[in-house]
Amino acid sequence: MPGSYHIWILLMYCCGLRPAEARRLSVDDVDIEQGLLRIRSTKFRKDRYVPMSPATTLAVRDYSNRRATAAWSARADAHFIVFAPDASESHCNGRRFQEICASAGVCPHPGCRRLRPHDARHTFAVHRLLEWYRQGVDVQGKLHLLSTYMGHAEIVYTEKYLHATPELLGEASDRFRNRCAEALGVRDE
Repeated sequence: MPGSYHIWILLMYCCGLRPAEARRLSVDDVDIEQGLLRIRSTKFRKDRYVPMSPATTLAVRDYSNRRATAAWSARADAHFIVFAPDASESHCNGRRFQEICASAGVCPHPGCRRLRPHDARHTFAVHRLLEWYRQGVDVQGKLHLLSTYMGHAEIVYTEKYLHATPELLGEASDRFRNRCAEALGVRDE
């Protein structure tokens, strides 16, 4: 169905879902009115609810409407994201995903391995931290929230997703410099 790969990638990037979590969402797991996704029996046999941003909810609503008019099954146990019958999980993890990334101009850094769907989850985690730094919140105090949101049993599993990027290092460095200046009573002029 048109838009299936788009919504799959969007849910991984915007909601931090694992590729299989997004693929396995049933129609009943998507609550557009509340802007919630129910992630069932995921890693560690846990269920969780994942809130969507308003923009993501609108995209999911649009996909849902197109899905309904395309006469796809509306059964509660039917998969929400409808891929072509030949779109196996390995297909999504391989060639087709690479084609989508290349057509969008998203490429790995020179010398790095190829992009994988799971990388969207890593990007989600790093971008969440970056936004918290920019908002001036206590990032360390929020890590447990990110861990819960991503469905991790412990923060240490979330930390594996937090890669240093130039932007993240810059924000952390600025915060450290400002805190040192405040502690020393130095003013920026």
